[in-house]
Amino acid sequence: MNILGLNVEEASTQVTGRDRLIETLSVFSNISATLERLATEIRNLQRPEIGEVSEGFDKKTQVGSSSMPAKENPITSENICSLARLIRGFLTPEIEGSILWHERDLTNSALERFTISYSCILTDYITGKMTDVLKNIVIDRKRMKRNLFRDPFSMSESLVIALTGKNIPRNESHEIVRKASMTSARPSDLLGNIVKYSDGKISSNEVERALNPSNFLGSTGKICQASVKRANRSIRLLRRLREEILS
Repeated sequence: MNILGLNVEEASTQVTGRDRLIETLSVFSNISATLERLATEIRNLQRPEIGEVSEGFDKKTQVGSSSMPAKENPITSENICSLARLIRGFLTPEIEGSILWHERDLTNSALERFTISYSCILTDYITGKMTDVLKNIVIDRKRMKRNLFRDPFSMSESLVIALTGKNIPRNESHEIVRKASMTSARPSDLLGNIVKYSDGKISSNEVERALNPSNFLGSTGKICQASVKRANRSIRLLRRLREEILS
């Protein structure tokens, strides 16, 4: 209990205060929301028209759909989304259960047989499920690159930044890109129209560079590396904490 920072109740009535349980279930709700956010992104990226990321799929034995045999549905991610919503649903009754008549009735008792136990069990369950998904995730880098390069209009923000680098005010840069996009019958027309509407202040080579998604990564590499290092430190800390508890 000392390791976990859980101390004795300083001022209890017939029951302990439920505020700390609300806080705990709030953490579980937050965890479930994060896991559902990841699962939802995987589900969207697995759609055939995007096809950039997908769950691992055992083609020999796994069934993706009961009605459409050829499908490879992200079943586990869907399962995570479903249960995450249930976990968050337990928070409201826990909050309501904190309001007791004269601090001693038992209107919290029956509902907490569900809210506390199920929140703990299901949060642990979907965390394990997401761990399995991420361990076996399939990433199609070629498809990602093809999708990025397919539509130069998606790099409109990069074009605005390139124009502001030519001392063109941002509002004017934005209008140049907007006008060029609206008047380009084909994506290939965009380059020439940007040069035209900027009165030649930016060259075609500079526009091509701005339209290349590879040149618009910024600090993402450093941010990802820093996040991984921070996560690894947290994992090491949790492992030490677990060893202390078990010892």
